Amino acid sequence: MPESVQLISEEIEPIEKPPGSFDLVILGYQPWFLSPSIPINSFLQSEYAGILRNQNVLTIIGSRNMWLNAQEKVKQRLLDLEAQLVGNIVFFDRSPNLLSILTIIRWSFKGQKEATRFMPEAGVQQKDIQNADRFGEMILSAIQNQQFSTLHQQLLERDAVELQPGLVVLEKRGIKILENFRPLY
Repeated sequence: MPESVQLISEEIEPIEKPPGSFDLVILGYQPWFLSPSIPINSFLQSEYAGILRNQNVLTIIGSRNMWLNAQEKVKQRLLDLEAQLVGNIVFFDRSPNLLSILTIIRWSFKGQKEATRFMPEAGVQQKDIQNADRFGEMILSAIQNQQFSTLHQQLLERDAVELQPGLVVLEKRGIKILENFRPLY
């Protein structure tokens, strides 16, 4: 946990850069402890992240429910890399926070993601995953027309990002607590 919060990276396997540039880079990641996960953080701090320089980047987040702090850190790293963040899509567990904690614990320890009589399915709900295709046409159109300046607004109009004020406040409090933890080594 401290390594994730403090953005301590790990060595990553070499990545071979394809020749040329890209129309759009889709960067998918998960937050860990209100911060970018160690794998995505390690990539963004590596020499290989140079592949993003001057590229249009769309971030896609899969999260339990608190992702804003992680996205702000990723956004800053993309700016440092001179990448253009053109949009963000967030998939999250829509269950109430306490219920979400219980279903994630059940999933982690018992391997049961499915809903039961008393609890909903764990993680991002299947209906949200199945409904993700609603973003496809606008992303394709942005690529075909090389018009990314309005993509994020179009995504927002299709509910690509949903902020829950109570969780934003909880996340701001939580990250202050987590930032005080130090690695044991």
